[in-house]
Amino acid sequence: MLPDFLFLKLELVKEQSYAVTHNRSGEPLLSQIASYIHHEGKGFVLLREDGSEETLDYRLMSGEIRIDLKDIQNLGEVAIDKALTPATKEINETQRKALFETLNRTVPSLDAGGRPLSAELILEMWESMDFSFDESGNWQRPTMVLNPIQAPRLKKELTRLETEPDLIRWFEELLTEKKRDWDDREANRKLVD
Repeated sequence: MLPDFLFLKLELVKEQSYAVTHNRSGEPLLSQIASYIHHEGKGFVLLREDGSEETLDYRLMSGEIRIDLKDIQNLGEVAIDKALTPATKEINETQRKALFETLNRTVPSLDAGGRPLSAELILEMWESMDFSFDESGNWQRPTMVLNPIQAPRLKKELTRLETEPDLIRWFEELLTEKKRDWDDREANRKLVD
């Protein structure tokens, strides 16, 4: 006699980055994120653009699935899909938490404390970031992600950055400092054969 419930445990071990297997060519922001193939092993070394390294182990992510066998008889694959939904949500939540743990530990952040978007706030944010420059030494402005409602305000504040003498001076000093930092990073970067 079959049991009334079929108990399964769904386990997902991320052995290859989603970024590698997913085509991001139609997603302008995501396509800028570097991706690397991770091969077999117990862990990996994360090499950051700033030259820092972090050794990480793969994490086991799992979720429980309970399927009533009577539902499978009555609903077929639909019963399995319904049973997978909570496990999928559980795994997605674990992945989200892992991502934000890493981001909180590695990515500079700025708490605006409720202040509205302003040129000063943009400069404060840029002070906490590493800048990138092209082969000719030209600054590559970072991508800013914000609510479309903020677009007119952003445009106004970027105009202030280009027209107000105090802001221009602040930005030029910041750019000079960031270019020096970038030159130092590039001079110390390890080149791979």
